[in-house]
Amino acid sequence: MSEDLNWDILQRHGEPAVCLGEGHRHFFVLFHYKTWKAASGTTDFSACVPSECTEQMVQDEVLPRIYHNFFRAHQESLPDGSQDFERSVQFSVTIKEYKPGVQMSTRNELRDSVLFGFAMCLIPAFIISVVEILLYTFSWMTKATSSESKCPLLMEAFSLRSGWRELTAPGQGECADLCRLRVTLVAALLTLHITQGSKWRYVEDLEKSLNVFAAVRPLALVNDAFILLSAYLCAWSSAKAEVNRGPEGSGSSLPPLASGLIRSVRKYLRQLPVCLLWAWVYLIVLPLTPYNPYNHAFPWFGIRWYSNTGRCMQKMWRYSLLLGDVGALFFQDGDENWLAGNGNPCANLWNFQLEIQVFFLASCLLALPRPLGNSVLVAIVAFGFSRVNDRRDPWWVHHSRGVAVLLLFLRALGLPHVRSPPGSWRKVRWLGTAFVLVAAGVHGVSRGDWLEVSWPEVSKIVQRHRGLATAVWQVALAGGLALICEGCRSVARHDNRSDSKDSERPNNAQQPGQLLAVANRLAFGINVAHPFVQFYVEAHSSLNERVYSVFSGLSQLFMISLLSAVGSFIGFLLVQRPWALIFSTSLDYVLGLVLALVPGTKP
Repeated sequence: MSEDLNWDILQRHGEPAVCLGEGHRHFFVLFHYKTWKAASGTTDFSACVPSECTEQMVQDEVLPRIYHNFFRAHQESLPDGSQDFERSVQFSVTIKEYKPGVQMSTRNELRDSVLFGFAMCLIPAFIISVVEILLYTFSWMTKATSSESKCPLLMEAFSLRSGWRELTAPGQGECADLCRLRVTLVAALLTLHITQGSKWRYVEDLEKSLNVFAAVRPLALVNDAFILLSAYLCAWSSAKAEVNRGPEGSGSSLPPLASGLIRSVRKYLRQLPVCLLWAWVYLIVLPLTPYNPYNHAFPWFGIRWYSNTGRCMQKMWRYSLLLGDVGALFFQDGDENWLAGNGNPCANLWNFQLEIQVFFLASCLLALPRPLGNSVLVAIVAFGFSRVNDRRDPWWVHHSRGVAVLLLFLRALGLPHVRSPPGSWRKVRWLGTAFVLVAAGVHGVSRGDWLEVSWPEVSKIVQRHRGLATAVWQVALAGGLALICEGCRSVARHDNRSDSKDSERPNNAQQPGQLLAVANRLAFGINVAHPFVQFYVEAHSSLNERVYSVFSGLSQLFMISLLSAVGSFIGFLLVQRPWALIFSTSLDYVLGLVLALVPGTKP
């Protein structure tokens, strides 16, 4: 259990005010116990004790006397009559004292934290909006024509009008089908978390009895798909940079490794602002909201969330900056929290940390000479599959193996196309979809208990060869996603240049419409925000468990998706786009200064 995070507690039984009014002390207690006869368990309750009792006395003397029947029933003896400490009940107690002054103090801290966050986000946008209104009014009164000169950086970054224009307008080089793929992946992840992660009554029985709960289990592959998609986009950008490289080309004249690292830094700076925003919500705002951290009926909103928050707070800046693995490697201080949290115990930030690390890894591998790069990729795959049968498959081994398989698959087929593939490649999407369905099926059988009841013989065979099953679904997922991405990028068949040479084809396929462009822009923010939105709704606003039905499941999915989209929309206009633009422009200035010292180079 982590240190006390000073959470207020909702829905606790007992009357703390009455207890304190009589001059006593009131404690909330989380009781962990374990016996050799049964698995470990927890229970929580409150206790009113005399004011002379210390926390240590409550733990060592008061509680054992209150529950003397329980301890007597679980006390084992040796043949000589002495107590058998190894087989007797073992327990630990986590205590939090109710203090009436803390509640008001916590409310004030919550108000101040929220006001500070809103001020940091809204004040720059408000000032720039006022300036824009004054400039527009002045130009209208003086009948002056609008200037085409470039706006100052801060004005362009925090302008709500520019932000709205960028949100709704398709970007250059955007592909409609790739946007649909990204939105589909986010929708699949939301479906998984809402179905399996909400506070459904008798959720354990629902997992066993309802097919929909079993059917969504392979959607856990979406996390792997996001990381593989990042590796594919890295391969595509590397291929484009290689074509444009050189003194005659329009691209950078830097070495491939330097160009790849610069692209990786740009990706990091684009994603960092929104991750910092939700890390602030996770570590500053949510711990000040009243909720029950002792909830063990739904531990992902109770004791598990409480513990993970404490782990994240131990190295909050490292984890918030998505440097969990880098910090552990540099300082050699990787601990159990780091291992258990896939390199970052802060909610779902580990996934975005891995995306950036995979982009860096793929950039380095693709910058190697092709024979050497292929040898390194084969070595990574061989090492990864040699560890696949281990009881614990580390996240860095698992995802490095998947990325290496994807890059080898692309190189074996001469992919990705630099420009949009010909129209005939659109059919490849169906082959890629078949590969992904194979991956989902094998994953469902090996890790989702799909055939445990209907076909137990096959299920037992797959479980005995779980390492091979993991290799099959990981290879199928990597190959299928690569083919789907190539098919999504292909030009429409009605384009008269669809079968022309690669250099003559259009540089991008069909651009997305306005609604699809908005959904694509907000997809990343929704992916980051939805666990925190779901926690607030489930653990603070809606305390009671709910009965599952098709209607209630769809209603829950719609509500969490809508609130996450609203949060992503606000974050995009006020945080994600402004600071990403500032960071990216600052990087350009720094690179310009550095490269000015090296003759004959351009970024």
